[in-house]
Amino acid sequence: MYANACSIINKFVAFEAMVCNYEPDVIGIAESWAHDGINDSEIALKGYDLFRCDRQVNVRGGGVLLYVKHGLGAVQVNVNTEFPEHVWCRLKVKGFESLLIGVCYRTPTERIYDINLHDKLRDLVRQVADKNLVLMGDFNYRNIDWGSFVIMVEVQKKVSFWSVWRIAC
Repeated sequence: MYANACSIINKFVAFEAMVCNYEPDVIGIAESWAHDGINDSEIALKGYDLFRCDRQVNVRGGGVLLYVKHGLGAVQVNVNTEFPEHVWCRLKVKGFESLLIGVCYRTPTERIYDINLHDKLRDLVRQVADKNLVLMGDFNYRNIDWGSFVIMVEVQKKVSFWSVWRIAC
C-alpha cells in the first residue's frame, strides 16, 4: 500500500483504520511531514516495524515512512546517496535472494536542497537497479502521459519517460 499523506499526523486515526481494514504487508508513505519533534511512538502502527527519514532541513513538508509487518524480517538498509528523502529495508522472500523495498520523495522545489534532485534520484536508482526491488514514492514528474510514456518537457518538446531512466537501469 502506498500513499502521499501530505502530513500523516493529522490523518493518523483514519490511516490506522485503513491499515486495519486492508492489512497490507508493506506500507509506503511520502510527504509524512514528520520531524525530530515527532516521536516514533506517535506514528507507530501496532504489528508493524517503522522505518523513517524526515526532511533534514528546516522547511515544512517532505519525509518518508516505511511500515513492514512484524515477522517479515525487515532490516533497514542504508543506501549511500546524496538524494535526501528516502528510506529502505531488505526482506528475505522465498524464491528471491532478498527484496529491497524503498520509499522516496522528490520535492518539486529544488531550492530546498540546492542540488539537482533529478540527477541525485537517478544516481540513487542506479545504485539499486541491479537488485530485486520495489520502489514507491512521489517523484513529482509532471506532465507524464502514462499511455505513451512521454513527458512533455518545456514547450512542446517530447521526451520518452524510459529514456530518462534508461541510464539508471
